[in-house]
Amino acid sequence: MREYARSGDGAVIVGGGLLGLEAAKVLSDMGLHVTVVDSSKILMNAQLDEIAGEMLARQIDRTGIFARLGRTLESIYGDERVTSVVLDDGTTLSTDLVVLACGVRPRVDTARASGLPVNKGILVNDTLATEVPGVYAFGECAEHRGKTYGIVTPVWEQAAVLADVLTGQAKDRYRGSKLYTRLKVAGVDVASMGALEPELERDEVLQIVEERRDCYQEVDRARRQAGGRHVGGQHRCDRRPGPAVRIAAMPCRIDPLELLCLQRALAPAGERMVCNCNKVTEQALCDAIAAGADSVSALSDCTRAGSGCGSCKGELTQLLSKFGKPAQSLPPLPLLASA
Repeated sequence: MREYARSGDGAVIVGGGLLGLEAAKVLSDMGLHVTVVDSSKILMNAQLDEIAGEMLARQIDRTGIFARLGRTLESIYGDERVTSVVLDDGTTLSTDLVVLACGVRPRVDTARASGLPVNKGILVNDTLATEVPGVYAFGECAEHRGKTYGIVTPVWEQAAVLADVLTGQAKDRYRGSKLYTRLKVAGVDVASMGALEPELERDEVLQIVEERRDCYQEVDRARRQAGGRHVGGQHRCDRRPGPAVRIAAMPCRIDPLELLCLQRALAPAGERMVCNCNKVTEQALCDAIAAGADSVSALSDCTRAGSGCGSCKGELTQLLSKFGKPAQSLPPLPLLASA
């Protein structure tokens, strides 16, 4: 992409998801006139709801990235290089570069021809087994509980479960993946985790939107389950470099309003909150590492960090790498004298 991109050229990005917006920001920073085309009416529709998607669109528009939402690409024109594209509403856009970032779909033709049950993907149960004895499926071709995943994290989680199933060591079943994705575009940190929409009529939805300043938005979706347990989701949009834009779905037993408003407020001045579920700061984790915690599980035992939604485990690993004691090398083996 960089080889073809030239400052002053035009670029059309087909797809307003994670990869599409990342590509748009890179090309815009290189001096290109960038337009994002997406069939959805909101950006990042797999991660953001309508309010958060609209706010993100306004923010990237301020950086000079244009969005044509609810539109599809019908034609591409050009000989050796692309010269223009035509959208489904007849609009012609002059461009020198087209980037396709429109997602992945399972290729299930062979599975269907083989008699495997197929919907969007190959249908599997919690052991990743199909209805055909001895046949399993995992990864982007598999559909579990009505969902297919187009990112790598669920693939690794499914592979671990299936490996245990096939070796007779199965302890857990695959219950689905909590998707957590992050993107920084137009100076805005966007993070997404969990379901976007309530699933039951009794689901509780709490929204906090600060439209007047047009700089911050937060949405929490709390689902009351047996025993008064809540599952919360959040959206945040913030043009400032600090707080991230988040959609989080996490087990919690605290009031959802507290979850929305106090996550960062509870951190002491100058300390960054790493685990929002259990209110664990970076300083507390560094203290635990200095005291001898040398693994993610050890940090979790000491501080409870990572024992909630698990989205902070990557940061725990980074802190261990940065502040942990280096592994001691083995002493050199003595040289053997030759006969």
